[in-house]
Amino acid sequence: MIVTHHDGKLRLRFGYNPDTVLAVKAAPDGRRYDLKSKEWILPCTIDNVRFCLDELRIDSAELRDILAGIERPLERNNGRKVDWKTTPFKHQVEGLELLLSNDALALFWEQGTGKTLPTIKAIEYRKVRTLIVCPKTVITAWVKEFGKYSNIVPGVIGGRDRDSVAAHAQVAIINYDLLHRIELTGWDMVVFDESQYIKSSTAKRSKAAYDLAKSAKYRVLLTGT
Repeated sequence: MIVTHHDGKLRLRFGYNPDTVLAVKAAPDGRRYDLKSKEWILPCTIDNVRFCLDELRIDSAELRDILAGIERPLERNNGRKVDWKTTPFKHQVEGLELLLSNDALALFWEQGTGKTLPTIKAIEYRKVRTLIVCPKTVITAWVKEFGKYSNIVPGVIGGRDRDSVAAHAQVAIINYDLLHRIELTGWDMVVFDESQYIKSSTAKRSKAAYDLAKSAKYRVLLTGT
């Protein structure tokens, strides 16, 4: 089996073998088959790299180097250490540096370019009480991203226990429509995802967002729109 690494993907090439195909299909973080190149393509995550080394028994110095790079905390000239739990793209590393170097910052990146990963790492690094505000439709996506890339388990403000979560959670997620309906105090950092939702200064949720931001030391805007 031949394995190569390019653009954050692992590419596996081997002669057809039903057992090997079944084994590759068990890759923990997904896989797809490229008909054109006749290769199996896996996202280059820490779990997939370990899977190739341990389960597929691929003896590859390149894979071992990749694994070491993922597991080794990022060390910058300013002494920061960040455990990414994956291989970040260059722009994500730069985005994190910007987030940690500014009290207020907007990441206006194209959709699908990975704005949540550096934001989660900034939340981890600062260790302050953080509220993420987003549309209701993406709350689940945020919870999944935390589950994949962080040991933090965020609370979701909603339902019967919303007041308790709002009062006690270290990291919490709330949808825009609840902002003006619940008391939100004591947040050191606020993240407004899909921030085009608060572009109208006269809307109730925009006014609530502005008031919330005034009391927070750190403020982040995210949107690809």
